[in-house]
Amino acid sequence: MGTGGRTNNLAYAEATPRHRLLAFAIGTAVVLIALTAAPVSGVRSSATVAFLPAVGAVALFAQLLTALLLYNQYRASRYSPIFFLSLAYASSGILLVPYLLTFPRIFASGGLLGAGPQTAAWLYFAWHFQFVALVLVYVYFERYATLKLFTPERERVAITNVAWAVGVATVAIVVVTTRYHEYLPQIVNGSHATALSSQLLVPGLLGLYGLGLLVLAMETRLRGVAQLCIGMVLIASFFEVLIGNVVASEKFTTGWYIAWAEWIIAATVFLCVLLYHVYQLMLELAASNRVLLKQAMGDDLTGLLNRRGFNAHLEEQWHRCRRKKEPLCLLIIDVDEFKKFNDRFGHPAGDAALVSVADVLRSHIRNMSDSASRLGGEEFGVILGETDEPGGLAVSERIRRGVERLQIPQAPGSGHPYITISIGLAAVEDEFGVSAADLTMLADQALYAAKAAGRNCTRTSADNDIALRRHRLRAANRPNRLGTG
Repeated sequence: MGTGGRTNNLAYAEATPRHRLLAFAIGTAVVLIALTAAPVSGVRSSATVAFLPAVGAVALFAQLLTALLLYNQYRASRYSPIFFLSLAYASSGILLVPYLLTFPRIFASGGLLGAGPQTAAWLYFAWHFQFVALVLVYVYFERYATLKLFTPERERVAITNVAWAVGVATVAIVVVTTRYHEYLPQIVNGSHATALSSQLLVPGLLGLYGLGLLVLAMETRLRGVAQLCIGMVLIASFFEVLIGNVVASEKFTTGWYIAWAEWIIAATVFLCVLLYHVYQLMLELAASNRVLLKQAMGDDLTGLLNRRGFNAHLEEQWHRCRRKKEPLCLLIIDVDEFKKFNDRFGHPAGDAALVSVADVLRSHIRNMSDSASRLGGEEFGVILGETDEPGGLAVSERIRRGVERLQIPQAPGSGHPYITISIGLAAVEDEFGVSAADLTMLADQALYAAKAAGRNCTRTSADNDIALRRHRLRAANRPNRLGTG
């Protein structure tokens, strides 16, 4: 499954060798189950009352969910053949409801809805014939969609007409089999099939499944994942009909139960593929979102957070530290006399210097609550969670000395021979009497004080006589990062 465009949709997903190997494994399992059924098909088993409702509920859920997922695939791609697969599963799921309600011994000895013993049997054949017929419609539209022989208007009309026809047919099947079943030919006699069923309906259904598989393989070469899945469904359904109506002599024999196992495979195989596809798509979307978030929140030059990322992280840490009553420290950092450096050495050298400063900041990020950001130009910000003012001073001094140790020559006429930084620090501790925006303003004012003090130094908001004195912590009483580090 690709990461973009058409390949994000199962309608266009090409079958890979891994898909074909998995399909071969499923097909082999289906055949092995059928071979297992042959020698034990006539063994009489007890009629487990809870078996059919449980299996039927799983199949009903699988078919309706498959229909919904396929319809969403169609809406995303507007690829009409997928719509007919969705319609096939939806109509089968709808017909499965009255089938389970009218099946003898599930909800009543003779079935609900006033149905007789023939109703469930006719519904069984109706949903099978309708499903494989819609698969053939899918193959027909797959061919014409590939060759682009339909105009959008003709395609829309065809979809509408087929949807109405299937809807009317489904309702008619339910009404006729449940309300007028006495007029239908008899196809079961107790637990045994009549000649009409065994000599006409069952061979006709098996032939139709074989024809559907042959046409699907010839027309599509099973190139796509969806086509490969439908091929597996047709194979499993073929063996389910074969075992349940030919190999098994009557209901509630071992072969009859094995036929239901084949049916569960037929009902769930496409759903499993769709769910896996959705899972893969979610992983791709999550990865794409991470890339987009990094692009939106990151600075292209330095790899640090940008101003937007800084604001978001500061707000998040401010709320977290306030909730946990932990200190929070903010450093606003400016490269001293950077304009002179750019004028003397050029902007490429200036960019390289900023990257080097950013590396120093990054090296002092110790945990998830810390972050370094480029706020714009030569200005940076460092957020230190769970850090009081003395701890922040210790970190800021290590950062300042780290930049000095880079020994990046400064322009002649500057106050220092190498590039230096000035740092403004603001901290908030037990009682959060200021907002995150106020904290940024206090750190900015402290930065101006550092500039006024001759640069290459750190000043705090308390040094600037801005009211955070009452929030200071006693270093010895806090297990956080302290000024002695």
